[in-house]
Amino acid sequence: GNDVKKSLSEKKVHEVACMAAKISENHPKNTWIIDLGSGQGYLPTILTHEYKFHVVAIEACEQNIKKAEERHSNILKRTKEPEPTGTLTYHPAFLTPDTTESVLSTLSIPEEAPICLTGLHSCGDLTPLILRLYVESPRFHSVAVVGCCYYKMGWPRPHEWPMSKGLKGMEEYLGPTGAQLACENSLRWVEMCEEEWEGTKELSMYRAVLEVVLHELYPGLVDVIGVKTPSKKVVKQGFVAYATYCLTKIKTRQTDFTTQTTPMDKGGHGTLRPTASLPPPTRPPTPEYLEETYARLLPALPKLILWLTLRECIAPLLEALFVVDRVLYLKEVLPEAETEAVALFDKRESPRNILITSRKKKAAGG
Repeated sequence: GNDVKKSLSEKKVHEVACMAAKISENHPKNTWIIDLGSGQGYLPTILTHEYKFHVVAIEACEQNIKKAEERHSNILKRTKEPEPTGTLTYHPAFLTPDTTESVLSTLSIPEEAPICLTGLHSCGDLTPLILRLYVESPRFHSVAVVGCCYYKMGWPRPHEWPMSKGLKGMEEYLGPTGAQLACENSLRWVEMCEEEWEGTKELSMYRAVLEVVLHELYPGLVDVIGVKTPSKKVVKQGFVAYATYCLTKIKTRQTDFTTQTTPMDKGGHGTLRPTASLPPPTRPPTPEYLEETYARLLPALPKLILWLTLRECIAPLLEALFVVDRVLYLKEVLPEAETEAVALFDKRESPRNILITSRKKKAAGG
């Protein structure tokens, strides 16, 4: 176990250890685990070496697979396991609703073995894909998945929101902004020390004023691609330095994007749109203009903080909608299955901490 965990952050160790333990608790050792979107293989490695499961790890990024296979090989070289170990096989594949069945059909899993589909922080549409595979194929005995990145679900009209009949129509009220907010870590907001709070207030004001600057310099501008927050060194230099940096990095999406799509594209789903630099501004963003704009809007800081606080209060409720929708979907389609959502991780360590599990009453080898 230490060979696997020594290179990981505390957060990742916590997540992988909790997830693997929960899967082991709920499944007999003859269960085969299919990890869809396995990343660098941390969860499959623990499941194989600590819990002796047979695991198939499916991952689209070949670089991730290479790193995972190297780690697995090194562990096998260093470890003399007194007990029979599980097996771990990596399978490079990019899963879509159209290709998943053909990918899974190539796996060498005994016909009588129960299969658990799993995913740890399965991004965007991958969680709904895993749940639908579990529901639609009698070959799969159970599912255990933790979702994340709700804002990567093919907005503005994601195919998998909502999944359940119970929340049908909710897509009219909860869109991409709400999906982004659902991924906020509200506890971080509540538990900040005074120094962190002051920094957060300042940075929030900078972002808000920058948005006004964009609207004033580029009227009618839509579909702006955000940039990562500048370094602390830049932020400490003040709003002018912050805004100047951001204005050189921000790009916008072009309106003609019909020629570029990802393999996930299906009716606009997963579309890749080429980017372009910002158009010429209506006036130069001089330091004097930036300073004047910041000074003009600074009195609105108390209202901004109130608005941000309300957002943080709402964030857990928005995430709950996505979780409830997925659990309702499973209960609607498989009413006899044992389905639940549990808080698996410490929310301070890992904000996306809800595990959805389901087990069919009758399953192959079950």
